[in-house]
Amino acid sequence: MMSQEEFRENILLRLSGVERDQEGMKAIAAEVRDNSKEIAQALQNLCLLMTKMESSHTTLESAVNRAFNDIEDHETRMRVVEGEMPTVKMTRNWTVAGVIGVVGMVGLVLIEFIFKVSHGS
Repeated sequence: MMSQEEFRENILLRLSGVERDQEGMKAIAAEVRDNSKEIAQALQNLCLLMTKMESSHTTLESAVNRAFNDIEDHETRMRVVEGEMPTVKMTRNWTVAGVIGVVGMVGLVLIEFIFKVSHGS
């Protein structure tokens, strides 16, 4: 059996161990509190970043949609122009033939004029 003195020392040892454990728990609780504040700040920053990214995504999506609409408009115009190309080619050929004909007639008139001048008629 334990004497009162041994019992008292045993209780004091246990009490000092409990006090040490309590101090350790206080330190851990303070660290958890500090980490919780850091996590809350990080989550707030993340929310702000996600809001900015969502805004940028919306702007980018709008720009891409406008670009595709412009491309579709240009494609429609290109199809119209491509449809008119045979007419344009035919008109160009007629214009070239007309210019060659006029140049040929002017050339004949010049040759006739030179021939008349040189033969004295």
